[in-house]
Amino acid sequence: MIRLQVQDQLYRDPDHKAYSTLDFQREIAKKLGSNLEGRYPIVFTSILNIDRTARNTLFNENFVETSFCITQTPQVYIDCKVYEDEGNLVVEWDYLDGILPDGLLAMMHGLYVECISLMTEQNFNIYHDQLLPKPVLEIVHGLNDTEKRWEFKGGLHELVMRRVPHRENVRAIASPTKIISYGRLSELVCIFGDYLCKSGIKRNDLVGVILNKGWEQVVAILGIVSSGAAYVPLDTSWPKKRILSILQKCNIKNVVLSDKFIGVESFGQIGMGINMIDIETVLIKGAVSQSNWRSVPCDPRDIAYVIFTSGSTGVPKGVGVSHRSAVNTILDMNQRSGITEDDRVLGLSELHFDLSVYDIFGILGAGGCLVLPDNELKKEPANWVDLIVEHQITLCNSVPALLQMLTDFLSMNHNYNLNCLRWVWLSGDRIPLTLPDSFKKFANSCQFLSLGGATEAAIWSICYPITAIQSEWKTIPGLLG
Repeated sequence: MIRLQVQDQLYRDPDHKAYSTLDFQREIAKKLGSNLEGRYPIVFTSILNIDRTARNTLFNENFVETSFCITQTPQVYIDCKVYEDEGNLVVEWDYLDGILPDGLLAMMHGLYVECISLMTEQNFNIYHDQLLPKPVLEIVHGLNDTEKRWEFKGGLHELVMRRVPHRENVRAIASPTKIISYGRLSELVCIFGDYLCKSGIKRNDLVGVILNKGWEQVVAILGIVSSGAAYVPLDTSWPKKRILSILQKCNIKNVVLSDKFIGVESFGQIGMGINMIDIETVLIKGAVSQSNWRSVPCDPRDIAYVIFTSGSTGVPKGVGVSHRSAVNTILDMNQRSGITEDDRVLGLSELHFDLSVYDIFGILGAGGCLVLPDNELKKEPANWVDLIVEHQITLCNSVPALLQMLTDFLSMNHNYNLNCLRWVWLSGDRIPLTLPDSFKKFANSCQFLSLGGATEAAIWSICYPITAIQSEWKTIPGLLG
C-alpha cells in the first residue's frame, strides 16, 4: 500500500515542477510573516540531470579547469551540491562559518559521503554504530543507557497492596464522602475482586468502568486488575454512540456502574446484552474478608488498562498498556522525584486520561495519599486550593491549562500560601513560558517537571526539569510536536 502511494505521488509531483522553492517561501511568508531568516537554512542543489551538451558548454575541459567553487545565498547555512565530474559523483557542502562547533560539519559531511558509498554497494541497512566515531558513539550510548532493574516485578495492584501490612490504619484515599485507610481499601478491593471472579470474569478480559470521580473508581479498577482483567475507562459525559462503539470494539461484556446510572435511559440501552455491575450494591452486600480471597496471579506482560484516544483521525483508538510498562514508569518517576509515603497528590485527571494512572497507582504504590475533589466541584480552582491547604498536598500532576486556571484564581485571591507543594508535573499540552514563574509566586518551594509522550509509552516518556526559562525559548521543552 505504501509503495503504491509513493508511486502515485511520484506520478503527480512533476505536474507542479514549475512551482519553485521561492514561490513556496513566499506563500509561507504570507501566512507566518515576512521574517524568513534561518527558516530554510539547508539547501540541496543538484545538477546531476543537466544535459551533457550544456554541461560541456559550461565546463569544457579544453577551456575551463575548476580550481575553486562556492555558492553564497542569504540565510542558507549549508548548501549540499551534487554533480558529476568525469564519471565521478561529487558531493560538496558550502557552509556558513560559526553555525556549528568546529569539526562537526566535517564529520557530518564524511558520514554523509560514507552513507552514499554504502548504498552504492546495495547496503541499505545502515546503522549509526557503523558510521559514528567512537567518542560520539560513547556519548550516544551513555545518553541511551537508561535501563534500570527494579526489585519489584508484580502488577499495578500488587504495587499498591504491598503497602497494606505497614500502612493498614493510614489513610490511602481522602474524598469528600469517605476517608479510606489502606486496610479498608484492601478489604473493599477483595470484596469487589471476589465478586468479579465469581461473575465469570477471567484473566485478560476487558471490563468497562463508567463512574463519576470518587473513591468508587479507585476500588473498581483495583478490583478489576486484581481479578486478572483489564479496565477500560469510559466517561459518564461521553455520547452514547461513542460508548457503544468502544464497548463493541473491545467486546466488553461487563461494565461497572453506579446505581445512579443504572436505569437511566441511555445507560439502560447500553446495557442490552451487557452485564451491568453496580459497585455500590456489591460493596454493601459483600461479606468476604481479605483473608478468604487472593488476587489472580498476574503476568507483568498482561494488559492492565485500555485507554481510548481520538488520535489524528477523530475516531476512538484504543491503547492497551501492560502492567510492566506502567509499573516501570511509576517506579522511575517516584525515584526521580523522591515520592514517599509522606506525599499527597490531588487527583484532578479523569479516569480516561492516563495521568490518572499515576494519581492512583503511583501515589498509593509509594504509600502516600490520594485526595479527590467532589465530582461537582472538580473543575473549580477555589475547591482545589481548599483541598491543597486542608490536606497539605505535595504533588500537583495535571495539564498546563488546569494549573493556569489555578494561577489565575490565586492572582485574584492573594491570601493563599501553597508552599506545601514540592512538585508540579505538567503534561498533555504545551506549557506557557510564563506559567512556572507565575505559579511560584504562591508556591515558591515547588519544583517543575515538563512531561510528555504518547499514551502507548505508559503515561510519560519525556521528562524535562524546568529550572530556568531561557530567553530564546519559544516553548518549554518536554512535549514532542
